[in-house]
Amino acid sequence: MLSAAQIKHLTSLQLKKYRQKYAEFVIEGGKILAEALQEGVEVKAVIATPEQLDKCRLLAGNIPVLEADEKQMKNISSMSEPPGILAWCSMRKASEMQQPDGWQLALDGIRDPGNLGTIIRTADWFGVRNILLSEDCADIYNPKTLQSSMGSMFRCSIIQGTLTDLLRKANKPVFAAAADGDSMDQLRTASGVLVIGSESHGISEEVKRVCDHSVAIPGDGRTESLNAAVAAGILLYGMVN
Repeated sequence: MLSAAQIKHLTSLQLKKYRQKYAEFVIEGGKILAEALQEGVEVKAVIATPEQLDKCRLLAGNIPVLEADEKQMKNISSMSEPPGILAWCSMRKASEMQQPDGWQLALDGIRDPGNLGTIIRTADWFGVRNILLSEDCADIYNPKTLQSSMGSMFRCSIIQGTLTDLLRKANKPVFAAAADGDSMDQLRTASGVLVIGSESHGISEEVKRVCDHSVAIPGDGRTESLNAAVAAGILLYGMVN
Protein backbone atom coordinates (compact mmCIF):
# COMPACT_ATOMS: atom_id res chain seq x y z
CA MET A 1 0.00 0.00 0.00
CA LEU A 2 1.14 3.54 -0.73
CA SER A 3 2.51 5.52 2.20
CA ALA A 4 1.29 9.02 3.06
CA ALA A 5 4.68 10.41 1.98
CA GLN A 6 4.44 8.68 -1.40
CA ILE A 7 0.92 10.00 -1.94
CA LYS A 8 2.08 13.53 -1.13
CA HIS A 9 5.05 13.25 -3.48
CA LEU A 10 3.07 11.79 -6.39
CA THR A 11 0.36 14.42 -5.97
CA SER A 12 3.01 17.16 -6.10
CA LEU A 13 4.08 15.91 -9.55
CA GLN A 14 0.86 17.31 -10.99
CA LEU A 15 2.65 20.69 -10.79
CA LYS A 16 5.44 21.66 -13.21
CA LYS A 17 7.73 23.11 -10.51
CA TYR A 18 7.86 19.79 -8.66
CA ARG A 19 8.26 17.77 -11.86
CA GLN A 20 11.28 19.94 -12.65
CA LYS A 21 12.61 19.83 -9.08
CA TYR A 22 12.61 16.04 -8.90
CA ALA A 23 13.00 15.31 -12.66
CA GLU A 24 10.02 12.99 -12.34
CA PHE A 25 6.57 12.71 -13.86
CA VAL A 26 3.48 10.52 -13.80
CA ILE A 27 1.73 8.69 -16.63
CA GLU A 28 -1.72 7.14 -16.45
CA GLY A 29 -3.25 4.15 -18.21
CA GLY A 30 -2.06 0.72 -19.28
CA LYS A 31 -1.47 1.62 -22.95
CA ILE A 32 0.82 4.57 -22.21
CA LEU A 33 2.65 2.52 -19.56
CA ALA A 34 3.28 -0.24 -22.11
CA GLU A 35 4.61 2.34 -24.61
CA ALA A 36 6.89 3.85 -21.96
CA LEU A 37 8.32 0.46 -20.99
CA GLN A 38 8.87 -0.49 -24.62
CA GLU A 39 10.80 2.73 -25.27
CA GLY A 40 13.04 2.34 -22.23
CA VAL A 41 11.58 5.02 -19.97
CA GLU A 42 12.82 4.59 -16.39
CA VAL A 43 9.75 3.61 -14.37
CA LYS A 44 10.39 3.82 -10.63
CA ALA A 45 7.12 2.16 -9.60
CA VAL A 46 3.68 1.27 -10.90
CA ILE A 47 0.64 2.12 -8.80
CA ALA A 48 -2.59 0.19 -9.30
CA THR A 49 -6.02 -0.29 -7.79
CA PRO A 50 -6.79 -3.83 -6.54
CA GLU A 51 -8.68 -4.65 -9.78
CA GLN A 52 -5.64 -3.77 -11.90
CA LEU A 53 -2.90 -5.37 -9.77
CA ASP A 54 -2.55 -8.66 -11.69
CA LYS A 55 -2.45 -6.88 -15.05
CA CYS A 56 0.17 -4.44 -13.78
CA ARG A 57 2.40 -7.16 -12.33
CA LEU A 58 2.49 -8.89 -15.71
CA LEU A 59 3.23 -5.60 -17.46
CA ALA A 60 5.78 -4.27 -14.97
CA GLY A 61 8.12 -7.26 -14.74
CA ASN A 62 10.71 -6.45 -12.05
CA ILE A 63 9.40 -2.93 -11.41
CA PRO A 64 7.76 -2.50 -7.97
CA VAL A 65 3.95 -2.49 -8.08
CA LEU A 66 2.22 -0.60 -5.26
CA GLU A 67 -1.44 -0.91 -4.38
CA ALA A 68 -3.69 2.14 -4.00
CA ASP A 69 -7.35 2.23 -3.11
CA GLU A 70 -9.78 4.34 -5.16
CA LYS A 71 -9.57 7.34 -2.83
CA GLN A 72 -5.76 7.36 -2.97
CA MET A 73 -5.80 6.97 -6.76
CA LYS A 74 -8.14 9.95 -7.12
CA ASN A 75 -5.77 12.05 -5.00
CA ILE A 76 -2.71 11.31 -7.12
CA SER A 77 -4.43 11.19 -10.51
CA SER A 78 -4.87 14.27 -12.71
CA MET A 79 -7.90 12.70 -14.42
CA SER A 80 -11.53 13.02 -13.39
CA GLU A 81 -11.97 9.27 -13.97
CA PRO A 82 -8.64 7.62 -13.07
CA PRO A 83 -7.87 4.50 -15.15
CA GLY A 84 -6.60 2.61 -12.10
CA ILE A 85 -3.04 2.33 -13.44
CA LEU A 86 -0.40 4.98 -12.83
CA ALA A 87 3.38 4.97 -13.27
CA TRP A 88 5.99 7.04 -11.46
CA CYS A 89 8.73 7.83 -13.98
CA SER A 90 12.07 9.61 -14.27
CA MET A 91 12.69 12.19 -16.99
CA ARG A 92 15.26 11.45 -19.64
CA LYS A 93 18.48 13.46 -19.48
CA ALA A 94 19.24 15.96 -22.24
CA SER A 95 22.34 13.92 -23.11
CA GLU A 96 20.03 11.05 -24.13
CA MET A 97 18.36 13.21 -26.79
CA GLN A 98 19.58 12.71 -30.34
CA GLN A 99 19.96 15.08 -33.31
CA PRO A 100 19.39 12.72 -36.29
CA ASP A 101 19.64 13.48 -39.97
CA GLY A 102 16.50 14.22 -41.98
CA TRP A 103 13.60 16.45 -41.03
CA GLN A 104 13.00 18.15 -37.71
CA LEU A 105 9.89 19.89 -36.41
CA ALA A 106 10.15 23.13 -34.41
CA LEU A 107 7.24 24.55 -32.42
CA ASP A 108 7.08 28.20 -31.41
CA GLY A 109 4.71 29.24 -28.62
CA ILE A 110 2.40 26.19 -28.62
CA ARG A 111 1.04 26.80 -25.12
CA ASP A 112 -1.91 24.42 -25.10
CA PRO A 113 -0.72 21.05 -23.73
CA GLY A 114 -3.42 19.12 -25.60
CA ASN A 115 -2.37 20.70 -28.91
CA LEU A 116 1.29 20.02 -28.15
CA GLY A 117 0.64 16.35 -27.43
CA THR A 118 -1.44 15.97 -30.59
CA ILE A 119 1.31 17.53 -32.72
CA ILE A 120 3.92 15.20 -31.18
CA ARG A 121 1.69 12.21 -31.92
CA THR A 122 1.15 13.38 -35.51
CA ALA A 123 4.88 13.95 -36.06
CA ASP A 124 5.59 10.45 -34.73
CA TRP A 125 3.05 9.01 -37.19
CA PHE A 126 4.90 10.62 -40.09
CA GLY A 127 8.30 9.53 -38.80
CA VAL A 128 9.51 13.00 -37.77
CA ARG A 129 10.82 12.27 -34.29
CA ASN A 130 13.21 15.13 -33.61
CA ILE A 131 11.28 18.05 -32.16
CA LEU A 132 12.49 21.46 -30.99
CA LEU A 133 10.36 23.58 -28.65
CA SER A 134 10.55 27.25 -27.72
CA GLU A 135 10.78 28.01 -24.02
CA ASP A 136 7.18 29.27 -23.94
CA CYS A 137 5.70 26.03 -25.28
CA ALA A 138 3.66 23.89 -22.90
CA ASP A 139 5.48 21.42 -20.67
CA ILE A 140 5.93 18.06 -22.41
CA TYR A 141 5.38 16.33 -19.05
CA ASN A 142 2.07 18.09 -18.41
CA PRO A 143 -0.54 15.33 -17.89
CA LYS A 144 -2.61 16.63 -20.82
CA THR A 145 0.42 16.60 -23.13
CA LEU A 146 1.25 13.04 -22.08
CA GLN A 147 -2.32 11.83 -22.58
CA SER A 148 -2.81 13.46 -25.98
CA SER A 149 0.57 12.24 -27.28
CA MET A 150 -0.54 8.67 -26.48
CA GLY A 151 3.02 7.52 -25.81
CA SER A 152 4.50 9.10 -28.95
CA MET A 153 6.69 11.46 -26.95
CA PHE A 154 8.67 8.47 -25.66
CA ARG A 155 9.75 7.70 -29.25
CA CYS A 156 10.76 11.29 -29.95
CA SER A 157 13.82 13.35 -29.11
CA ILE A 158 12.35 16.59 -27.74
CA ILE A 159 14.56 19.53 -26.81
CA GLN A 160 13.19 22.74 -25.28
CA GLY A 161 15.19 25.96 -25.19
CA THR A 162 15.85 29.23 -26.99
CA LEU A 163 14.42 28.36 -30.38
CA THR A 164 16.62 30.70 -32.41
CA ASP A 165 19.72 29.01 -30.96
CA LEU A 166 18.31 25.53 -31.56
CA LEU A 167 17.49 26.38 -35.18
CA ARG A 168 20.97 27.73 -35.86
CA LYS A 169 22.55 24.62 -34.34
CA ALA A 170 20.41 22.38 -36.55
CA ASN A 171 22.49 23.54 -39.54
CA LYS A 172 19.66 22.84 -41.99
CA PRO A 173 17.34 24.97 -44.15
CA VAL A 174 14.52 26.34 -41.98
CA PHE A 175 10.97 26.58 -43.34
CA ALA A 176 8.41 28.77 -41.55
CA ALA A 177 4.70 27.96 -41.83
CA ALA A 178 3.03 31.27 -42.75
CA ALA A 179 -0.27 32.37 -44.29
CA ASP A 180 1.62 34.39 -46.91
CA GLY A 181 4.23 31.72 -47.60
CA ASP A 182 5.14 30.00 -50.83
CA SER A 183 4.22 26.56 -52.16
CA MET A 184 4.41 23.46 -49.96
CA ASP A 185 6.38 21.87 -52.80
CA GLN A 186 9.46 23.39 -51.15
CA LEU A 187 9.15 20.74 -48.46
CA ARG A 188 9.99 17.97 -50.92
CA THR A 189 13.60 17.88 -49.89
CA ALA A 190 15.61 15.37 -47.89
CA SER A 191 16.32 17.51 -44.86
CA GLY A 192 15.23 20.66 -43.09
CA VAL A 193 13.41 22.13 -40.11
CA LEU A 194 9.72 23.01 -40.29
CA VAL A 195 8.64 25.74 -37.85
CA ILE A 196 5.01 26.03 -36.74
CA GLY A 197 3.69 28.80 -34.48
CA SER A 198 0.53 29.14 -32.44
CA GLU A 199 -2.74 29.89 -34.23
CA SER A 200 -3.20 33.09 -32.21
CA HIS A 201 0.26 34.67 -32.56
CA GLY A 202 2.01 32.74 -35.30
CA ILE A 203 5.80 32.58 -35.38
CA SER A 204 7.66 35.22 -33.37
CA GLU A 205 9.66 37.91 -35.19
CA GLU A 206 12.94 36.66 -33.69
CA VAL A 207 12.33 33.16 -35.02
CA LYS A 208 11.21 34.46 -38.42
CA ARG A 209 14.58 36.14 -38.80
CA VAL A 210 16.42 32.80 -38.72
CA CYS A 211 14.04 31.12 -41.19
CA ASP A 212 15.26 30.68 -44.76
CA HIS A 213 11.92 30.01 -46.49
CA SER A 214 8.19 30.22 -45.79
CA VAL A 215 5.46 27.79 -46.80
CA ALA A 216 1.68 28.13 -46.84
CA ILE A 217 -1.18 25.65 -46.78
CA PRO A 218 -3.46 26.38 -49.76
CA GLY A 219 -7.02 27.41 -48.88
CA ASP A 220 -9.67 29.95 -49.81
CA GLY A 221 -8.49 32.40 -47.14
CA ARG A 222 -11.83 33.08 -45.46
CA THR A 223 -10.68 31.59 -42.15
CA GLU A 224 -8.01 33.56 -40.33
CA SER A 225 -5.95 30.55 -39.28
CA LEU A 226 -5.92 26.79 -38.82
CA ASN A 227 -5.56 25.01 -35.51
CA ALA A 228 -1.82 24.43 -35.00
CA ALA A 229 -2.25 20.66 -34.75
CA VAL A 230 -4.29 20.55 -37.97
CA ALA A 231 -1.71 22.71 -39.77
CA ALA A 232 1.08 20.47 -38.51
CA GLY A 233 -0.67 17.37 -39.85
CA ILE A 234 -1.14 18.87 -43.32
CA LEU A 235 2.43 20.16 -43.55
CA LEU A 236 3.95 16.94 -42.22
CA TYR A 237 2.00 14.98 -44.81
CA GLY A 238 3.30 17.29 -47.54
CA MET A 239 6.81 16.94 -46.18
CA VAL A 240 7.01 13.15 -46.26
CA ASN A 241 4.98 12.64 -49.43
